[in-house]
Amino acid sequence: MGRSRSSSPPKRTRSRAQTQEVQAHPEEQEEKRQHRACKFCREHRIKCIPVTSEERCKKCIDLDQSCDKVSAAPKDTRPRRRTLFRGSAKGASLSRAQGYEPRYLGSSSLAILVWKHVPQTSEIIDRLRGIDDRYDLHRGSIGGLEQNGLLIGQGESSTGKPEKPTLVSVSMVQAKLMQELGAESVLTSLYETCRDKIIPLFPVISVSESLLADKANDAHVDKFAAVDPKSTPPTPLPLIVRMIHCAIASRSREVPEYIQRSLQSSLHSLLLGPEMQKLVTTRCLGSIQVLVLLSMCEDLCGANAGDASENVWHNIGMAARMGFALALHRNIATTHVPYFQLNRRLRVWGACISMDRWTAIRMGRPFAIDPADCDAPLPRHYADGIRDGDMTSKTEPIFPCFRFLAEFTSLSLLLGRAHKLIGNPSGLQAADDLSLLMLQSDIDNWLAKLPQSWPYSIKLVLRQAPLLMNLFIIVLEFTFQRSFLWPSTPIPPQLSFRPSRDRWVNLCQRAEQAVYWLNSPDGAYYLDVWSITVYAAFCCVIIHLKVFEESKDPHHQWLLEMSNTIIQQWANQQPNNPVRRRLASFSDLLMSVGTGSSVSVNMSNTNPTGSAMTNLNIPILGGLPPQQLQQTSSNMHSDIDVQDMFNNPPSASSSTQQFDGYSFNSSIATDGSGNNVNPMEMYNQLSFLEQLGLAEFGFGS
Repeated sequence: MGRSRSSSPPKRTRSRAQTQEVQAHPEEQEEKRQHRACKFCREHRIKCIPVTSEERCKKCIDLDQSCDKVSAAPKDTRPRRRTLFRGSAKGASLSRAQGYEPRYLGSSSLAILVWKHVPQTSEIIDRLRGIDDRYDLHRGSIGGLEQNGLLIGQGESSTGKPEKPTLVSVSMVQAKLMQELGAESVLTSLYETCRDKIIPLFPVISVSESLLADKANDAHVDKFAAVDPKSTPPTPLPLIVRMIHCAIASRSREVPEYIQRSLQSSLHSLLLGPEMQKLVTTRCLGSIQVLVLLSMCEDLCGANAGDASENVWHNIGMAARMGFALALHRNIATTHVPYFQLNRRLRVWGACISMDRWTAIRMGRPFAIDPADCDAPLPRHYADGIRDGDMTSKTEPIFPCFRFLAEFTSLSLLLGRAHKLIGNPSGLQAADDLSLLMLQSDIDNWLAKLPQSWPYSIKLVLRQAPLLMNLFIIVLEFTFQRSFLWPSTPIPPQLSFRPSRDRWVNLCQRAEQAVYWLNSPDGAYYLDVWSITVYAAFCCVIIHLKVFEESKDPHHQWLLEMSNTIIQQWANQQPNNPVRRRLASFSDLLMSVGTGSSVSVNMSNTNPTGSAMTNLNIPILGGLPPQQLQQTSSNMHSDIDVQDMFNNPPSASSSTQQFDGYSFNSSIATDGSGNNVNPMEMYNQLSFLEQLGLAEFGFGS
């Protein structure tokens, strides 16, 4: 102890002496700090020694050459890794830094896909870093590699105190809405729109269940009389279901903004109150249905955009755990549960699987449901109350009202397999040729069995179903092919599998059809109300960018710019939403890569359902047929009919360069015989019962 104390004072004495020396000769210290190495010494990496009263350094005097002693230091272009904990660097308390939790986006998220598909030039990287700084994205934070994922800082999360739950009931909120909106007809109209355009495509809550305790009117009975007559659950669904259905339908850009705000704020007040607490604590089929239905539209899950996406992820995980607790994943015998209740369970479980796959892939996170743990069959095509023997015994036609959900569940399972093989952290290292060949064969077999028409009831045909399904198929094929077409890491040598060129061309054709549809009012509607369609629309931007880079065809440049316009119009619906602005910035970056200019589309004065060609002033008249050319020339600012664009798309053959000799016709797929299927033939069918016999759909006699 004494020796330690005796050694301390000399150290402090030396420190004081050094301080006194600095204070005695401040000009010498200032001169040392101001001296910079000359250009010659910097380039040769040698120490530059200044000489008093000389304009040259010692080395330049020895070599008898000119010396640039006052040259500016070179710009440091080395990449700097930003820290997530900015507050701690500015003197924030340690507890504040430890309490800050970033979010994670994985390799299949759009933020990472953009990084993989842009040229790694200094200009593009600088623009990408600018977007990262603007939205607090931190690349290289997962394993030191950009392609592994990124962390999102606190820029997108709500920094204020959490809002206290408001003790309100559904009836109180409905009464308040009636007062704000002025009439009950507004909510009735929104519900009917949801019943006709949304519920049939994603019937996690069927048409009969959505009625709740209300008595169906004559129009409803006339339209849906033969649909799921026994789908009403044994325990009634919560009244919040009607509010959610109206809120989903209100997200369309055609609905006035004040109605959107009223419904959204009213729904958020319910979700922050005891209604949501009751849902998450009651393990029943109705709670799972409400949680999955909420995940359909991200805007409904939180007032803050960043929190809303996290709430979707949380709700899907909670619904999956409730499903496991209720044994929805197991094949239960009909001796224990009535057959119509079993069919309802399969329908709800299929919706859980589908939304789990799509939510996880959108955010680049693991799946909550492993198919290896499940033996429950896929959802049935027919109503819950239809037995297998009823298919031939009933005299009236039986419609496959749940066919779209069944096929969507199959697609989601295939998408999960593709992501597991290609998009996991180990990349293609865990894949083998047999698994890839089996996946490709299963995808082709599933595509060959897709129907051409999607009847729901005697008076309802889902005309948008083939076009919406085409949009989802794009994500499946894009996920399956992208690691081979544009590998961010070398393909392992043990893999000899490669997707065929025809498969890539077919994907490009699908993306072209999707752009035409998304630019129509029907496509824009589903882009607004169903959040997973945005991911598919952004995949179209990447696909058209790659096609244009390869072909340099003006037609594909036009498709790229139209795809970007669709994203910009969607983002412009909520200009204060940071998640939408971030995606719009990424889309604009991709378009500038393709066109060679930094273009930002201003959508403030454009018709959201109008044609992107008019908005961008792109010369396309040379690719149109003569009758449409004459009509378009007479009115350059009129909207171009989407039907004409499907039937007569702008021809790529007019350009000087072809895309590898392939012509992009408007065929969406092929049927089982290999014949092309025109999507507009499905899109424009007025009455499938008049054109096709009931026997072709298996309806019975």
